[in-house]
Amino acid sequence: MAAQASDYDRVLQDTLDYIHHAPITSASAYDLARLSLLDALGTAIANLSSPDPTYRRLVGPMVPGTTVLCGFRLPGTSFELDPVKGAFDLGALITHPHGSTSGPPTTTPGHPSSTLGALLATADWLSRTRTRPAPASPEPPTGVSLRTLLTVQIEAYELYGCLAAHNPTLSPALLANVAATACVSHLLELSEEDALAALSNAWADAGALRVPGSGRKSWEVADAGARAVQHALLAQRGQPGVPMVLGAEGWGVQDAVLGGMDVRLPGVYGSLEKNAYFQLVPAAWWAVSAVEAAVGLVGMLLEMGLSVEKDVQNVVLRTTRAGKRSCGGGSGVGRRGDLGYVVAVVLLLEGEMVEEEDYEDDSAWARDPRVEALRGRMIVVEDEEFTRGYDDERTRSAANGIKLLLGVDAEVPEKVVEFPVGHPKREDTALMVGEKFRKNMQKGDFGDDRVDEMLEMVEVDDIEVADFVDLFWKWA
Repeated sequence: MAAQASDYDRVLQDTLDYIHHAPITSASAYDLARLSLLDALGTAIANLSSPDPTYRRLVGPMVPGTTVLCGFRLPGTSFELDPVKGAFDLGALITHPHGSTSGPPTTTPGHPSSTLGALLATADWLSRTRTRPAPASPEPPTGVSLRTLLTVQIEAYELYGCLAAHNPTLSPALLANVAATACVSHLLELSEEDALAALSNAWADAGALRVPGSGRKSWEVADAGARAVQHALLAQRGQPGVPMVLGAEGWGVQDAVLGGMDVRLPGVYGSLEKNAYFQLVPAAWWAVSAVEAAVGLVGMLLEMGLSVEKDVQNVVLRTTRAGKRSCGGGSGVGRRGDLGYVVAVVLLLEGEMVEEEDYEDDSAWARDPRVEALRGRMIVVEDEEFTRGYDDERTRSAANGIKLLLGVDAEVPEKVVEFPVGHPKREDTALMVGEKFRKNMQKGDFGDDRVDEMLEMVEVDDIEVADFVDLFWKWA
């Protein structure tokens, strides 16, 4: 006998209640969702265009030359894929290597944008399948509108963010898997029992998919997105679920994985999408405002006819607890989260912006003794007010203050940046996301006219997802 809805954990039932019965009324949430979608697609195109072949090795049909009828058209390629492989490919391009696009300003690891691979692949495939002309049908076919995609995107961000905030031990891959499974089930219009079955199987994947120091780290959340689509499609075919997957004594996720802690969700949902930030500077979130402050200070120093190397005796950094904890060296991409390394490189660049390659082991900066010398002259202190703003869900600031000491009674006055570029409270965020999108699309050889059309069509709620995705496809 198939499990009934009441047989499942209350958390799973509440999750679906939110997906199906909590209307999204925030216009700003939809505005930010459009930006998030563009930013994710731009990141995917830029990664495909990277000289690093890692990205291109991950994408495409598992059997070369395979084309799926009405399949998902992977942006930046001529591939037409089944939605499971499509979710993996787009998820890898969006999140590889740094979880690049957007998410709530929080200390929680991971990025809600990692759900977009599953959502867009499924929505595009459904849009194409449902709008195929039906023989002798008197009704025009209807597929999946962009508005529908944006709605499930907002819901996925909300689920991911709320689960992360209330259950900090959950892995980013599990967060993406659960949030995407719930929303893909909604796109597929599954019954309540089938949706609960799919969601329970997502929770049953609770083991970490990441293996540190291996290539798997690059695609763990992509794999989670693909599994989300697979769980929903299998449930559609009648695959049974796992009643009490969370609360079963001994073997449930809460006992076996979380050490007896309950999985918790908020009593009232909001729209975390409208609080999303955007990764516009290649540095960890707690360090971005320090980059801005350092750029401003170097400009002032140069106007005085002075230089960082010769005239700066000490650098005083006022930061958050997260920022102070990050000052510990590291290698490779770990440097992008090291506040001391990031600030030192920006100061030595004399106001130029740090680039992703500056963090690599073979970069000039990684071997430059001036970086370590400058780090040795840094005084890093935690400012409790900065930390409170960083942790406060209503504020989510990421403040840093930097002051350059030049000698006895001489200094470049402290520059404080409370809300870094890309923060939802910054008025220039939307403009800069648009500029970043244009630059990324240029890397993929998309012309200005096509990019203008993309920016115009993303504002059209009733456009078919398939028509929108076609703008990003490379026709063979």
